[in-house]
Amino acid sequence: MDHPITAIYDANVLYPAPIRDLFLRIAQSGLVFARWTESLLLCFQAAKGEFTPTTLHGRGTLRGI
Repeated sequence: MDHPITAIYDANVLYPAPIRDLFLRIAQSGLVFARWTESLLLCFQAAKGEFTPTTLHGRGTLRGI
């Protein structure tokens, strides 16, 4: 496949860990080009206790592996 499909990963893919591992491995294999928003990543990290809710305001750029 010359150009993999872009897949925007949602919080349901990033948590729980077994599903996250599966979808990140799919992206690493080159089947999809994984993307997610910075705000989604920060919300995920806040849920894990790595950030406070006040650090989440005003985020929205796309990120990925």
